[in-house]
Amino acid sequence: MKTFDFGDTGGLFDHFEVNHEPFWPRILWLVAGSGAWHLVVIALVILIPPVRDAFSITALFSGAGFIDRPYKHTEIGDDVDIIDFTTEKFHYPEGYFLMDQQGLPPVQFPTPLPFNPQPATVTPGVTATSTPAATPNASPSPVIAANTSDAKKPDAKPSPSKTPDEKSTEQAQKELEAASKKTGIDLPQEGEINKAPYKELAVYATGLRDQGKLDFDKPFEIAIDTTLDKDGKLVNPTVLRKAGDETLVDLGKRLVAAMNDSGVLFYLKKINEDKPGTKVTFTIKQDGKDVIATVESEVASADSADKLARGFGVMLLAGAASRKGHDEEVLLKSTKVSADKNKVIFKLTMAHQDVVDIVKKGMAIATPTVTPG
Repeated sequence: MKTFDFGDTGGLFDHFEVNHEPFWPRILWLVAGSGAWHLVVIALVILIPPVRDAFSITALFSGAGFIDRPYKHTEIGDDVDIIDFTTEKFHYPEGYFLMDQQGLPPVQFPTPLPFNPQPATVTPGVTATSTPAATPNASPSPVIAANTSDAKKPDAKPSPSKTPDEKSTEQAQKELEAASKKTGIDLPQEGEINKAPYKELAVYATGLRDQGKLDFDKPFEIAIDTTLDKDGKLVNPTVLRKAGDETLVDLGKRLVAAMNDSGVLFYLKKINEDKPGTKVTFTIKQDGKDVIATVESEVASADSADKLARGFGVMLLAGAASRKGHDEEVLLKSTKVSADKNKVIFKLTMAHQDVVDIVKKGMAIATPTVTPG
């Protein structure tokens, strides 16, 4: 019967997604992690051989209101002191790149509960009639009771009860929104983040990998000085200091530019509101043992620095709580915010191997099959 054709919704739900996750938690680490969290992406890109797969981690956020549109490239100039590292040429052990040639194990997803709506049961030989029986019975017949019960199931059935994890996520989201209102640190609007710069950078990095021009374990350091505009965008960014492998330094510079072009540095608006045109210094360093990323910003006064540091600290705690059980929780907890006179400093410090492990796990989630080539 057409009445019970559950497959035909008449287009009612064409623009809805089932079990769609809340918007904010999916890009939460971009906000709460502040500069240090964004900069760790640079380390993730340069530390793992399958650069293409590492960049595919951004696919985790592809459905979180990202857009893909043309943009004006950020140019980062050079005004630097170059430090040479005299290190022995690194040689990868035999079989190191076999991981590029082997398929990743299939991702195990939990088996969803089956949804089997029960069609109405009609007993052969029973003919529906619009005229009620001459002698009504207080108790409906089994056939009518069955039909009535089945017919009402789709409308009467309540929405599935939320699991404890879903309730916890919703509560964490509410706490994040409350923290945003309390601290005045805005959350991003849908469509505010442009993923096109990352896609272009992924193509560039993949080309470097394919040409064998990347030595991923070489030490390097890059520091970039810039000022901010009213939207938190970088103005006249310049490389202040660089050392180590030139290819890795260039890749780091390109990624900072991509971060600016994508709009993920919107959180810096709060700092610029306190001191318009403030100076900001990005520093990324990798020495083979630890990955260290810092963002140092000047603000109007020591009191402002204390207030902003506390505010970003609250956002970090809320962010870590909302991503409990995920790798972002570890990254957010590894990021510290402090005030030093009239400066706010974000600093992320993680062991090299810990970063590698997180990236491998992220690749298994985002890329269940290996891309040919």
